[in-house]
Amino acid sequence: MSGVLAAGSMYNLASSSHSEQVIEKDNRVCVSLPNKQLANKSLKVTSLEGKAYVNWTDTERRSAYQFLQKIVGVWKENKVAEQYLVYGKQEPGDQSFSWEVVPYYQSSNTIGRAWQQLSVLWRIIFGGTTRSESQMQQQSEEYQKIFTIFSSSLEEGAGVVGEDIRGNDAFCNAQVIDRQLVLEGREVNVLFNYAPIGFGGERLHFLIVPQKHKSKFSDLSESEYLEATKFAQNLMQHFTNARSIEDIYLLHKTGVDAGQTVPHWHLHLILSANKTQDFFGKLTVLKNMLIGSSPMKGEELTERVQSLKKELKHLDNKSN
Repeated sequence: MSGVLAAGSMYNLASSSHSEQVIEKDNRVCVSLPNKQLANKSLKVTSLEGKAYVNWTDTERRSAYQFLQKIVGVWKENKVAEQYLVYGKQEPGDQSFSWEVVPYYQSSNTIGRAWQQLSVLWRIIFGGTTRSESQMQQQSEEYQKIFTIFSSSLEEGAGVVGEDIRGNDAFCNAQVIDRQLVLEGREVNVLFNYAPIGFGGERLHFLIVPQKHKSKFSDLSESEYLEATKFAQNLMQHFTNARSIEDIYLLHKTGVDAGQTVPHWHLHLILSANKTQDFFGKLTVLKNMLIGSSPMKGEELTERVQSLKKELKHLDNKSN
């Protein structure tokens, strides 16, 4: 990674209405401090060209993977956080897309865990927190310092942990995969969520899951990430062409405090047909936090999976 800027430097991001403080960038993607943060010390990863996510190139997604891995590596090495949410939203007519990487801190009890998750959900719904100029300047200086001194080889380290380990979680269970599988790739599977977020309508909610057991994002190889996000792009493109889609969410979690319920990394792709479904989707997330999810009935799930499998057959990547 190259292109670290001096403390306090500014870069006018194409995806932003005004300048944001940049921590590091290459000639494709940059890491910056969001103008409104979902949590203290959260960071943003954005294409310098301000593109919708379906238009991000393989090179931009590869750069994003490297920056995301660097962020979580910096956080771990400097004891900022080892749990985190990586969140992105694509709105209709909005040509820009960015990931926000949100740190979560280890909680000693379920109340602390729920409070963190509810606080971030509140900011997702109503907007992030605007911090003072001095607070943002302080965070910028701290980040630029620790990014500069951070030494880690992504090529040698990423995707190694858990490479040959077989987990006993749901996504390592062949019966679960068979029941929910709609697309199969070389290294990842696309599943339909058995308890999709939302209320009414199709409730398009997919889980993109590595076939090998990878418990957290830092275990994920570059090739797995690229295939997972390519599937996400293809599904986004397909459904925006085939349906009336209002909002699209992409997110993944690492750590129980961040809301990870299955210890096997997976990327959520959630598509809302309208504002009403989008609103009820957020209520569903709140309900799931408080009392748990509501699975679809077996026959309904089977019928839905078979229908999607037929519709999406042209996106299958196993033999490509």
